[in-house]
Parts: sequence; C-alpha cells; structure tokens
Amino acid sequence: MFDMMTTVVAWGIAAALLRVAAWQGGGDSAVTVRPVRFFSPGTGVTVIEGTSEIRLIGLAPASAPTTRYRVEIVIADSSGLELVRNDWTRELPTVAARAAGATAMESFHFAAAPGRYRITVRASSDGGAALERVTDIGAFAARPLVSDLLLATAAREAADSASPLPGEIRRGRWVLRTGPVPHLTFGAAALTYYTEIYPWPGFAGGTAQLNLEVVTDAGRTLVRAAPQQLRVGATGGVARGTMDLAGLPEGSYRVRATVVLQDTAAAVESAFSMGPDRPTVALGPAPAAAAGSFNDLSEETLDSLYSPLAYLLEPNERGVYENLEVAGKRRFLAEFWRHRDPTPATPDNPLQEAFYRGVRHANQAYREGGGAQIPGWRTDRGRVYLKYGEPTEVFRRPQAHPRAFEVWLYTHGGRGRYYAFYDATSFGHYVLAGTNDVVENAYDHNVPFNWIRGLTTDSQLIAEVMHFIQR
Repeated sequence: MFDMMTTVVAWGIAAALLRVAAWQGGGDSAVTVRPVRFFSPGTGVTVIEGTSEIRLIGLAPASAPTTRYRVEIVIADSSGLELVRNDWTRELPTVAARAAGATAMESFHFAAAPGRYRITVRASSDGGAALERVTDIGAFAARPLVSDLLLATAAREAADSASPLPGEIRRGRWVLRTGPVPHLTFGAAALTYYTEIYPWPGFAGGTAQLNLEVVTDAGRTLVRAAPQQLRVGATGGVARGTMDLAGLPEGSYRVRATVVLQDTAAAVESAFSMGPDRPTVALGPAPAAAAGSFNDLSEETLDSLYSPLAYLLEPNERGVYENLEVAGKRRFLAEFWRHRDPTPATPDNPLQEAFYRGVRHANQAYREGGGAQIPGWRTDRGRVYLKYGEPTEVFRRPQAHPRAFEVWLYTHGGRGRYYAFYDATSFGHYVLAGTNDVVENAYDHNVPFNWIRGLTTDSQLIAEVMHFIQR
C-alpha cells in the first residue's frame, strides 16, 4: 500500500535527457511517442507525462565523425494553437549513432485543461534528414477513477531535489525507468506497474481491489495475478508493484489493470515487449561531471562552466576568475569545487555533479528567446531553480489574461517560500514578479501581494493564487 502522492502540475517540457540504448519497440517507426495521463483533483487539470524514442540511424551521416541533430517538441490544442515549443541540439559520435539499434530518449510533460492536444516530436539532422511523429491525446474531461497505466523496467525512491535520469518519469517520491514501449529481457524480466486512484468527492476511505493480467495483442490472457487489496484514503491512493514475468516468450504484450472501488470499476492497459538482450551503447559524461575534470578542457568550456557559479560565489571569490590565464582558470575551478566537496575522501564530488546537472536541466527547461539565445541558467526561473532546486509544487496558468504566469512554492526544509514569474513578452520570456524571499530584489516588504493584480484581473484566479501561496 502506498499513500497518494502529491501531483505537481507542470506546464512545458521537462528536461529532455539523451541516452543511447537498444531500440525498445515501435516496429519500424523512426520515432515512437507514449504519453501517460495523470489527474490533479485539486485543479481539475490533466498532467501528461511522456517519453519519445528516436531511432538514430536515420539521422547519422555516412562518414562524418559526429552526428548533430535538432529536436523539437511542440504541444498544440485542437484548434492548432501552439501552446508550448521547445527545441535543443544534440551531438554524439557517429559510431554511437550508427550502432545497431541505437536510439535517443527525450522526455516531456505538460498540464492541460479538458480538450484534445497534439504532440509533435521532430528530429532533424544537419545533413537534412528529418524524422517526425505526431500523437493526439485527450485530457480527462472529468475526474477519472484511475490514471493511465505506467509500465517501467525499474523504480526507485529519490530525494525531492534529485532530477530524473534519462528515460525516467517521476511521480511524487517514486522515479520509474520507462519508455514508449518498455522492453524486458529473459535475464531481466521484472515489470513495474504504477497507476493512481482518484476517489469521488466525499469518499471517506476504503479498500479497492486490483486485478492484473498480461494479455497478447490478440487479447488472450497469459498471466493472471492474484487479486490485491489496496487501502485508498479520502484523497486517493496508488497501485504500484512489480510482476515477475520470467518465462514469458518473446513477443509484444499488454498489461491490463482493473481497479474496483465499491461498486465502480475501471480498466487501463499499457504495452511492453519481451525478448533477448539488446546491445547498449553508452555516451560519456558531460564535461566537469566529476571532480578534477578541468585539465583537458578548452578555455571556452571553462568559461561556460564558470559563468553559472555566479549564484554560488563568495564575496572573496568574485572578480578573480576573469583575470586569469587558462591554467589559472583550471586551478580556480578545481579549488572552487574542492572546497565544496562533501566527500573529499572519494574521487567524486556529488555537489559539483548535482550543480552541473541542474545547469543542464535549466538550459533545456528555461531557455528563452527565438533560437534559444538566452541560456536557461541566466533566466529568473533558472536562477531560482539552481539556488533552491525543484519546487515542491507549481501553480501554472499558461493562458491567463493579460499574461501567462506561474508560481513556484517551496515547503521542504521549512522554507515556506514562493516565487511568481510572468511572461513579459508573450513569447516565453518569464521574469520574477513577486516573492517572499528577502534575498530577491523583486520582494516588496510593504505590498508583498500587489504583484498578483498585475498578472490577472480575475478575482477567482487571484483567490486561487492567494490560497496556493498561503497554505
């Protein structure tokens, strides 16, 4: 039994993380997309988490040593209005891109009001080749009994500040390794399932029954698990566990999960595949992912690693780096992180690794401007993310009038801080509008909530924002 996890509403594209691995299904499709819908009872919106897998052989040049391509993920509503667009460039050795079965994984998530939406995933290479997949998805029109079924090849618990790894989706404290069609092997045949239960208003708590089946594409049941009894609280519950499918023949299958709560039942399905082991091609870590990795870096790379440190520098460290030669810059960065190494007896520096992982996330999730001229770490949202990590909850209104806005709430660690950002240009340039953080210049001690009326004239929406930040 697992308690109901807090659903964090997030609009936009999550950090899109690259991995190279064996092709995980989708037949001959060059791009495979799998969105999974969850519901937020408090706001009535659908949170859509998804993964896409791109078959790299279609983008790799025949002879060049490097494969470089651009990824675009676009979310549009049923009228064709583009709600979100994110794009970024990937680069990897061609020998890795042309390896048998090599794929790249991208992730996305957004929140949606009831309606139909179109997800377009497009990858285009410098050589002109382009791959694309368009997927339509409907947000829940009303509160469902259960979310869609998410299948995964592994699951782990993670701290609030931990970012998901490539191919993972996070739900509350649980991080699940998945893909459009998760692939099990004869030597690793454990399949994790996850679905959320949303009881009706006024539900006082009770027991739900979970029935699990593995069926073929033709609908024939091969595995039927013993029924499980789940405790569901007034606010909901989670059905999560692992099925051992050792001995299942090679092929394509579906898991059917049926939840029965009192006299109401709902069934959801999701696909997976089983087969032999597939070769994995691993990419090397990003520069400066480990301590002591500055010696062989160019000055341009050193400068790119130093710039985001503006949020961490002590007064006596400011103004030093800019006046150094290349050798001095390398020593400065090495000393900077050596003094901040929480595990000096080991070769790794987890604080350094976490910081640069956060920079990569900020650059992908919060970059701004046509062609992404402003790195994400330099934006207001990127700065707050790098200083304080992932917010506990996010309140987003991408279609609010007169301007889109979002409010980040931090409650972990006893902070009780909020940061409100609004789209100043209507083209995704978010700036800090208000906060109760005395360190930030936008905070006004005399009128701490005056910024709300600058974002919307909707009195009900103002009340919702006030309730969100004052909980």
